[in-house]
Amino acid sequence: GFSTSILLQAVASEVALVNKSSGLQRELQVVLEDQEATDFRPAVKYIRGCLSEMKGLTAVFSTVGRTYFEQCVPTESLYFTTSFLAAHYLNTDKPLQGMDTGCSLQLIRRLGEVKGNRAALTEEERIQVGLLEKKAADDWEEFFVLRAKELKVGGQIFVTSGAAVRYDTPEYQQYTDNRMVCSLHQTWWYMVDAVYQMIKEGKIDKSEEKLFVTAAVNRTLDEVKEPFLRKDSLVYQAGLRLLHAEHAVAKHPKSILPSEVPMLSEEDLKKQAWMYRKEIQTYMAPMASVALLKSGLRSKEQVEGLISEMFDLVERYFYEKKEVHMSKVVFVVVAEKVE
Repeated sequence: GFSTSILLQAVASEVALVNKSSGLQRELQVVLEDQEATDFRPAVKYIRGCLSEMKGLTAVFSTVGRTYFEQCVPTESLYFTTSFLAAHYLNTDKPLQGMDTGCSLQLIRRLGEVKGNRAALTEEERIQVGLLEKKAADDWEEFFVLRAKELKVGGQIFVTSGAAVRYDTPEYQQYTDNRMVCSLHQTWWYMVDAVYQMIKEGKIDKSEEKLFVTAAVNRTLDEVKEPFLRKDSLVYQAGLRLLHAEHAVAKHPKSILPSEVPMLSEEDLKKQAWMYRKEIQTYMAPMASVALLKSGLRSKEQVEGLISEMFDLVERYFYEKKEVHMSKVVFVVVAEKVE
């Protein structure tokens, strides 16, 4: 809600200026897309409140309960579209032949442990990494092709998502010096660890692990740019042209600096862990709920109880490991649709 509202306020300001200078009264149509189980009400209330202070502007809200691997709005109906910290999730409904989705969860965890150093992986792990990267590249291209179809010519897309920073680059050293190496990925690791703990305790079956946590890949900046630079790519052929791409550190408005964590009291540390847990549960729980309910293996009450227990464990990990600053290394991409 916060990131979306900041960008929407900028867009709304431009619309309000056009209305004032032209004498017209154009309305701002806002469409929010998320998983079908998402409760959109908090986000709509928050964003509506942010836009309500703008004079001479009417904002109309709609919600769409679909995944971003589907077309979410009519063709060429959008002037501007955004995606915040979402596009790193893979389309697990279309796995590559030979790729084990459950194995992918462990594999991405393993890549984080070795800081991306493939020499530290086994031969089988390297094979799976290759499949995982192929899958990530295919999904990245599919994501933008669908968004291009939704955009009008001249429309733009703004995307931020978890960034991978190679262990052997100056950027990696820069972010590790600041304890900022993608806590988004660390958050995801803790969720995987929580699921494995619940499997160990016999609370869920191993076959259910991929229903609780969706496989995700943080891409490098080169991987992000690649489909925009290759003229035979589906993204390029769909008319999208890259305007801007860079690394950035996304700082949550309620977060603290990493350097401040050691100075927290036990009570404040627990509060930060709880706040972080609520933040990620808001956007992660719906995905798990949809997958588990679709499987037919659990009742709605069981699903809600197990997901709550998983996030109880995640909150405990945040507290115990003092990983509560909530800062993330991301990439920022801006592209425009041309004729």
